[in-house]
Amino acid sequence: MQMPGKSKKIIIAPHYTVLNGNNLIQYSTFDKNLYFFLYLAEKYKDEVSFIYKPHPNIRKKVVETGMFKDYAAYDDYLRRWESLPNARVTEESTYMDIFRTSDGIIMDSASFIAEYLFVNKPGLYLTRPEQEFNPLGNRLMNIYYKIDGSDYTGIEGFVKDVIIEGKDTNRKSREAAFERELDYFKKSGCKAGEYMYKELCECFEWEWQNV
Repeated sequence: MQMPGKSKKIIIAPHYTVLNGNNLIQYSTFDKNLYFFLYLAEKYKDEVSFIYKPHPNIRKKVVETGMFKDYAAYDDYLRRWESLPNARVTEESTYMDIFRTSDGIIMDSASFIAEYLFVNKPGLYLTRPEQEFNPLGNRLMNIYYKIDGSDYTGIEGFVKDVIIEGKDTNRKSREAAFERELDYFKKSGCKAGEYMYKELCECFEWEWQNV
């Protein structure tokens, strides 16, 4: 992927719960917008680079639910991404470097709602009526830009207004929500792994003393 140095970078991160299928949870809007994302990548090839970062289970689900007739058809879809000069596909399990170097994300993933806030970049969450979140998820969702997954005008508006033109009106509320809900380092004075290690040591010490 070769892009000018000043181009913006957007992550496209669809969830695997496409259509209805047999999923107990239903987040994905991918069946509504999979080709629209390719259209956006082509339209904004001189301004934006795109990284298609699907959930690891999506390849299996799009065939099981009939979105694609077989794996070869889905692989052809991936090749369409890779054929663009400003796009690439990544299916690697690690993604923090991608988050860190991005300018924004368009997603209907569940776990990324919290994880993407750590890089303080704007995100557009694509909605569908069946989506449900726990209390923390609901609080964090309030500081994302949100639009129905089939609202192409709204999705493109996020790309133009928020990412390209930098009109990130949610920035202050996003920073406040992160500090309130997720800034464990500020609250505990150490990283999460160190905090867990300390808790385990104290637990084992208590048990040893009370044998």
